[in-house]
Amino acid sequence: MKNIFLTLLIASGISFTTQSQPTEFGADSFLAAGTLSNGKRIFMNDVNIKAVRDFSKAHSKAANVKWYGVRDGFIVNYTLKGVRSRAAYDVNGEWTYTLSWYDVFKLPPSVRHLVKSTYYDYKISLVIEINNKKQKVYEVQMEDKSSFETVLVVDGEMQVKETIQ
Repeated sequence: MKNIFLTLLIASGISFTTQSQPTEFGADSFLAAGTLSNGKRIFMNDVNIKAVRDFSKAHSKAANVKWYGVRDGFIVNYTLKGVRSRAAYDVNGEWTYTLSWYDVFKLPPSVRHLVKSTYYDYKISLVIEINNKKQKVYEVQMEDKSSFETVLVVDGEMQVKETIQ
């Protein structure tokens, strides 16, 4: 379970970094929407080619692809088969994690069955899938008439993350 929380902490930290100072690839050859913490403009060739090649190979049919420069590397937001996702690469172009957001219909049946067998009266409103090199974590957000629940599912085990009455 420590790995789950470490994964979520890392993913949250990187996504906060992304939100604070994004720089987006436009049609131009540079990232015109912002700057990194050092204040210099980021050019497209500043993205590690290994990251670009890895992403292109793994997600060749991705749409709405937008790269961002962050302090610790690069973030790419994209859509693939109707699923919004964000992949992170370090400064050396090594993939570190991917976050994907989707609804209950894209949730793997085994995970959906595990959650619904305990929370059968709840409506699943959002699933966040967190992939890193070690594991895959599903954060399932759901609600009933009087409360909200967020559970984490890892390796067939479910743990309550948050309950709001």
